[in-house]
Amino acid sequence: MSTPRKKPAKRRCKGTNKAGGPCGVVPQKGKDWCRAHDPDLSGKDRFGSPEQAATANPAGRPRTPKVIELLSQRAEAEADRIVGTLLEQLGAERAVVVGNGPLAYVDSVPDAPARLRAVAEILDRVAGKPRQTTELSGPDGAPIRTEDSGAIDPSKLNRQQRAALREILDAQGG
Repeated sequence: MSTPRKKPAKRRCKGTNKAGGPCGVVPQKGKDWCRAHDPDLSGKDRFGSPEQAATANPAGRPRTPKVIELLSQRAEAEADRIVGTLLEQLGAERAVVVGNGPLAYVDSVPDAPARLRAVAEILDRVAGKPRQTTELSGPDGAPIRTEDSGAIDPSKLNRQQRAALREILDAQGG
């Protein structure tokens, strides 16, 4: 019969963390210290030291832009093109046939619906869209009925289910 082998204890750095506890990082080969705590290393060579951080990336890590910021930058870059098409719509016209028969001709008239849509789009972009609210109600404007489906109604349980529930509650001291 063979004896079980014990795993060798993991070596840990002899340094301490900011909270005063043990470092917990595996030390460098042949040493008792990790790169952050090795007394033989100069400040600029120590991992995590202020000197090392200043030489590695003097400006610090750049902040990751949020999605809304990226979309905003993209919209600003395209603003002239977007507003230009809306401004063109302010002068929109449509063709209409005037008269009938051989004397009929095509004339252009202002396209009021297209112009109104363009004005609304421009105002939405300049002043922001107004907040839209939605009111919900039950039949004939009555309040919406809700039920708590998470609760157990003991009156709807059969005898076995009530007994099982009683056992559970008794076990919990309830």
